[in-house]
Amino acid sequence: MKFLVYMFFLFSSLNAFSKVNDHFVYNKSYFNSKSDIKLLSTKGMPAVPAKSYILSTALNEQPLVDIKRSWRKSNIKSKWFISNGQKCRCREEISTINVEVNNFSAKHDIFYLGDFRGEHLYKITIPLIKIENGQEYFLESFNISSDNFKHFKTSRYLFENNEIVIVLPTEFSSTIELIKKYYEKKFGTVSFVTDPVITSNRKKLSQHLEALFHKRGIEHVLFVGNSNFVPTYYVETKFDSVTPSDYPYFKFGGNKDLIPDVIGSRWSFSNPEQIKGFIKKLNNRVSPDNVISLGVSSNEGSNPSDKEYVDSILNLISSQKYRTHYNQDDDNSNSSSFLNILNQGVDLFNYIGHGTGFSWPSFGKEVLISELESWAPNKRNPIIIDVACQNGKFNGRGYIGEVMVSGHQKYDFRNGAAAYIGGSVDISWDPPAIFAQGMARALGNDENLPVGEAMFRGFFHLMEMHHDIEDFVDHLEWTHLQGDPTASIK
Repeated sequence: MKFLVYMFFLFSSLNAFSKVNDHFVYNKSYFNSKSDIKLLSTKGMPAVPAKSYILSTALNEQPLVDIKRSWRKSNIKSKWFISNGQKCRCREEISTINVEVNNFSAKHDIFYLGDFRGEHLYKITIPLIKIENGQEYFLESFNISSDNFKHFKTSRYLFENNEIVIVLPTEFSSTIELIKKYYEKKFGTVSFVTDPVITSNRKKLSQHLEALFHKRGIEHVLFVGNSNFVPTYYVETKFDSVTPSDYPYFKFGGNKDLIPDVIGSRWSFSNPEQIKGFIKKLNNRVSPDNVISLGVSSNEGSNPSDKEYVDSILNLISSQKYRTHYNQDDDNSNSSSFLNILNQGVDLFNYIGHGTGFSWPSFGKEVLISELESWAPNKRNPIIIDVACQNGKFNGRGYIGEVMVSGHQKYDFRNGAAAYIGGSVDISWDPPAIFAQGMARALGNDENLPVGEAMFRGFFHLMEMHHDIEDFVDHLEWTHLQGDPTASIK
C-alpha cells in the first residue's frame, strides 16, 4: 500500500517534456495516468520509475545533451528492488530473491539504436528516482537541451507506400499478375524478385534487398511462401536459441543497426490456391461504419494484468457498444462464443495469454486451431494482434497465424483474417503487450492506417515505454506480420 501511495504522489508531481526550439521543457498535461511511466526492467538494475525518449540526429553525429535536474526529497518511505528481468509468458517462473536498493545515483543513459531510413536514432532513458544515504528523492523537474538532436516524431507517417518488393518463388509464379493487380492500387511501384538463385538463398536475398533499398529507397518487402520456400534466419532470443526470424532481412544500417528500414511481411502459404483465395478475400473486404473489436485475456498478470491490457487496447479501438471482451474466468470464454463473434464480423481481435502454436489455452476452455474451420467467409476480415507464445511460426505446419490468414480449403481459402501479428517462439510477458497497446493507439487514432505502419508505431511505442534494449531487440526478432501489410481496421 505504501508503494501505491508513493507512486500516486510521484505521478501527480512529475512533468514530461515537449520540444520547444532546441530544448525539452515541462508539459504538465502529458501524464494522463500511471501507465505513462514504467519501471526500469534491466536485470541487475534498480527497478525505479523512468522515462525514455527517442532522439534523432544528422548522420554520424553523437547527440550531445545538457540535462538540468531539480530534485525534491520524498517524505514517503518506500522500497525499491533490483530488477529480475522479464519472465517468459508461457514458462513457470523461477523464484528469485528480492534485493532492496539502498543507493542509486539516477544517471541517464543514451543508447544508439541505429539508422532508420537516413536518420540516426538514439534512446535516452532518465530515471525519476535517486537514493542517497538512505534518503529518497524524486525528479521534480528537468530540462534537456542540445544543438544537434531533435525529438523523433513517431506519430508522423513513417512510410509513403512508394514501392513494394515482392519475393515470389517459382512455385507461385502463376499468381504474379493477380498479386501485381492487387498492389498496383496501393503502391507507386510493384516489383518482383523471382530468380530462384536469390529467393532460395538467405545471403543472396539479403544482399539483393539491401541493394534495392540503397538504390531506390524501397519501403515494403513481402515474402510469398512459408519458410520452406523463402528461408528465414534463426537467431538467439532470451527464451529460444533458434528463433525463426525475418528481422535480419529488413535492416540495412550495418552491424550496430537495430531498427528495420522497411515494413516486412510474409504470406506463409504452401500453394497458389491459397494466394488466389486470399486475394479474393482482400478484394471482398468492406469498410465498416463502426469498428468492432474483440479481446480475450488470461486471468493472470498484475500491474497491469492481462485483463487490464486487453481493456486498454479495446478502449482505444471501439466504443463500448462495439467491443466484446472475454476474460478467462468468464463463463462464455469458449470456442462457441468466440466463433459466434467472428462469424458476425470483427475488425480487430486481440488475444493476450498463453499459446501452444496450435491453440489458445487462456480461454475459459482451450480453443484449438482446428475449431477455426467453423469460421465462415464474411466481408469483415480482422487484423489479429496475438500476444502469446509460439502461435506466429511460419514453417507451413498450420500454426495459428498461418491458418488465420490462409483460411480453409473448404471455403476456397476465402475465410479468416486479413493480417496477423504474433510471436514465433516463447515470448516475454510485458513488452509484446505494450507493443499491442502502441499498435492499438495508432489504429484507433487513424482507422485507415495500414497495419504495417501501425506495427512500426507499436515498435516505437514499446521503445519509449519499456526501457530494456535487449527486451526490445528480442521483440523485433520474434514478432512477425503475416498477411496484407496494407490492411486497415476500416
